[in-house]
Amino acid sequence: QLQIQQFCQKTVHKMAERGTPYVGVLYAGMMLTPNGPYVLEFNCRFGDPETQVVLPLLETDLYEVFIACCDGTLDQIDVRFTENTSAATVV
Repeated sequence: QLQIQQFCQKTVHKMAERGTPYVGVLYAGMMLTPNGPYVLEFNCRFGDPETQVVLPLLETDLYEVFIACCDGTLDQIDVRFTENTSAATVV
């Protein structure tokens, strides 16, 4: 989990360094390999199937998160997810 989080943080920090700071939902499509996690894709849309998997685990009010993104105050709220798992099937 920590290694996956570090991948995402590195990406967001690098975008800010390049003058294109990212605010919003960044979904990392990852594959676990014998050599560790591998990034398949980064996705910034908030659509299916990502939403179906992530939203049930969100404990923080989604409206509060959206407003903080718009106001530039995301660092001032505590975005929390439940310690659980979720899955979606795409047919």
